[in-house]
Amino acid sequence: MATTLWPLFAALLSNQISDIEIGGLKTAAPKITATCEAFPGRKKTHRIAVVRVAEDIPGMRSAGLQFWAGVLNTHFWFDPKKNVAAVLLTQSLPFVETRFLDAQEKFERAVHTQ
Repeated sequence: MATTLWPLFAALLSNQISDIEIGGLKTAAPKITATCEAFPGRKKTHRIAVVRVAEDIPGMRSAGLQFWAGVLNTHFWFDPKKNVAAVLLTQSLPFVETRFLDAQEKFERAVHTQ
């Protein structure tokens, strides 16, 4: 099964939009989501299924790490360089509220110190 799925998985993670960098997301619904930018000032590109961080973030993410999040603060990331993946799920609004972002950063730093 895994061998059958790998071409699809590889396609989802491949660069299909050139080296276009992505920035922040401006909210159109402030009660549901805040305006946000993951890792401001860091180069990020988009894949079909995820956002890819193009440079190291010390103590957390390696260049090449890929992540995504859902509006109810459901987050996942995987770091191929460190061979680690994590999922942090909540059911809370608004998306990217400060309280949640602080918890997410502490969780991620803890994962990367193991």
